[in-house]
Amino acid sequence: MQQITLAIVDDDSQQAQDIKDKLALSEEVLVLDEVRNGGELMGILKKGDIPEVVLMDIQMPQMDGIETTRQVKSQYPNIKIIMLTVMDDEQKLFEALQAGASGYLLKDARPHHLLNAIWDVLEGELPLSPIHSSL
Repeated sequence: MQQITLAIVDDDSQQAQDIKDKLALSEEVLVLDEVRNGGELMGILKKGDIPEVVLMDIQMPQMDGIETTRQVKSQYPNIKIIMLTVMDDEQKLFEALQAGASGYLLKDARPHHLLNAIWDVLEGELPLSPIHSSL
């Protein structure tokens, strides 16, 4: 079985751990990196540590998730980015999708929703939290 490689970008270490705990329920996912902001993500990408999927927080210090998404997609267009946020904000959803995000989920998504979203983006689909499914 081939594992999906991913990185978690979240300035809240507890939130990042919660995401990792959800992903640990599946052997299909391998977390390559966990970083605290967009600048750190760009640093690991430049070193050649390229995940298939990035789970990205929106609000972070130094470089937020939307700006990071723009930069990642301009330099690494094959990386899929799923925005994970505690905010149900349609404006941020729109900005994230414009920046190149492949999906947008609330952080309280159940583990199977998160795992399904990861598979969905790899298949070219656009997973959104159920609240946004009418967009």
